[in-house]
Amino acid sequence: MTGFGPVVWAADIAAYPDAVRALMGPMAQVELEEDDFACLTGEAKAITPDSQDKLDEALADFQSTGAFLRLGLCSFKLGPGRLLPIYSGTQAALTLAQRNARVQTVARAMVSAKKKRLLYLRPHLNIPRWSEFRVFIKNRSVIGVSQYHCDQRYLQIHHYAAQIENTIQVLLQHLLPALHVDNTVVDLSIDPEQKTALLLELNPFVRRTGSGLFSWTKPGDFDGRMRFL
Repeated sequence: MTGFGPVVWAADIAAYPDAVRALMGPMAQVELEEDDFACLTGEAKAITPDSQDKLDEALADFQSTGAFLRLGLCSFKLGPGRLLPIYSGTQAALTLAQRNARVQTVARAMVSAKKKRLLYLRPHLNIPRWSEFRVFIKNRSVIGVSQYHCDQRYLQIHHYAAQIENTIQVLLQHLLPALHVDNTVVDLSIDPEQKTALLLELNPFVRRTGSGLFSWTKPGDFDGRMRFL
C-alpha cells in the first residue's frame, strides 16, 4: 500500500525500543486473530469470541481507569471527540467493530506488510488539551516544540511556560538516546506541577504529520523554540 514505507512503520509502537516504551507509562498488548482484522478492515462484523475473552482478561488490569485502545499506528477515534474508557471485552469489541476509515487503512497495511496483529491497551487518561505538545526532532536534535491544539490560546501554557519547557527537556534527555530513528515527531502530555511528562506517541517526520505552529514549507521556520499562542 502506498504511504507505508520504513519511515511510517518506524512510528509503529511495535518498533519502539523498550526504553522508549517505558516513557509511555503502563501498557499491555493483545495479539488479535486473522478474523479479527477482517472486522477492522470492514470485511467482517465482529471480532472472534476468543479475542473478546482475551481482551476481557487484559482489561482486568485497567479497571480503575478504563483503557484506551489503539493499533500501533493509530487510535480508534472517529473525530475530535475523546474516546470513552473501555472496561470490558464487550465494549472493546464494539469499538473495534466501528467503521473507521483510518483504522481500515492501517489494518489493511498491516496485513499487506505481514505485521503482527497487535492491539495496545493503555490507561484512559483525561488529558487537558492545553497540556499536549508536539516536539520535532531532526538528526536527533530538537528543531521545534509546539502546543498540540492550535485552535486557541491557553492561559495555563503561559502560566507554566518555564516549567513545561524544563519538563520537556528532562524527558528528552531519556528519549533522544533511546530513539531508534534520527527523525521523528513526538507527542507528549505535560503535568507542570508534578514536573512529569508522558510520551503519547511517535509520528513519522513527514509533511502529512501536522506541523503545529511551525511550517513544513517555509524555509528555516523550525528555529528550535517552543511556540504557543
